[in-house]
Amino acid sequence: MPESNSPSSRKPESRVILEFDREVTDAEIQEMQAKHNATSAFLEAADHHDHDHTPDVVDMGEVDQ
Repeated sequence: MPESNSPSSRKPESRVILEFDREVTDAEIQEMQAKHNATSAFLEAADHHDHDHTPDVVDMGEVDQ
């Protein structure tokens, strides 16, 4: 059964207030929000697929002796 968008099935939301040290345009804010949403969606999808929560790490470096 697919998840509905009812308030009882949604994850809690948090809000963050950002302060910038320069003038930020609406377009920049929208771009930052889009990047954040894409990253969150990627991480959520990865979490659903990684049931054992073991990271896929490959170390191609040399071993210190």
